[in-house]
Amino acid sequence: MWRLEDGQQVSAFRGVGFLIRTVVFSPDSEVLVVSNQDGIVKRLHIPSETFLSGLEGHQGAVWSLAISADGRFLASGCEDRMIKIWEMQTGKYIRTLEGHKGWVWALAFVPAPGVSEKRYYLASGCGDRTVRLWDAETGQSLHVLEEHKDGVLSVAFSPDGQILASSSVDDTIRLWDVQTGEPIADWKGHDAAVWALDFSPDGQTLASGSEDQTVKLWEVKTRQCRRKLLGHTGGVHSIAFNWQQFGQF
Repeated sequence: MWRLEDGQQVSAFRGVGFLIRTVVFSPDSEVLVVSNQDGIVKRLHIPSETFLSGLEGHQGAVWSLAISADGRFLASGCEDRMIKIWEMQTGKYIRTLEGHKGWVWALAFVPAPGVSEKRYYLASGCGDRTVRLWDAETGQSLHVLEEHKDGVLSVAFSPDGQILASSSVDDTIRLWDVQTGEPIADWKGHDAAVWALDFSPDGQTLASGSEDQTVKLWEVKTRQCRRKLLGHTGGVHSIAFNWQQFGQF
């Protein structure tokens, strides 16, 4: 890990395995969660530079991770077609979500919109061309979204939890109504697979990164591409807004 202010390396963890697939910080930045080829999800306690208990149960590489905003839940998606839910703090296994028929490429949590008690929905994107929406508290499958023509690579919720965005190898981005599961937009602007999505903090803009080497900014209300950002010489596989300074990547 590196310090942002000066780029200096501040710590290094050995023994996390080979071919790391994804990493994600806990909301309090105390724990870094890592997944790789061996199917074991590893939690690294940053202040003490020690490993917490590994989370075992998957059969194959774990390609996607997500942590709920309150730090209670950790979800992992695997090439074994399974999604597992864990207690983030203790590492205790909670449940397995079954239904996908391919590798689970993407996961995202959101507080359940319109629900007073603290509940979370989980979205999953899969190589079987579907997006699924789950109740993370009960494991119930809420919606199966089937409009994509190829594997789904990324999913992202709007900040208010009302819209779910998904992107695919089919070069498209789709928007869905979280409550009903109905499609509300189909954007065709990239010339190759769309690997990454992120909403702006105010929910008005969606950013997308593609194998066509471009980043596009879409205006959610008008459904129009507002800007195309050039300069990459390879596919854009990850993208994020700077939430502390609105409008910056």
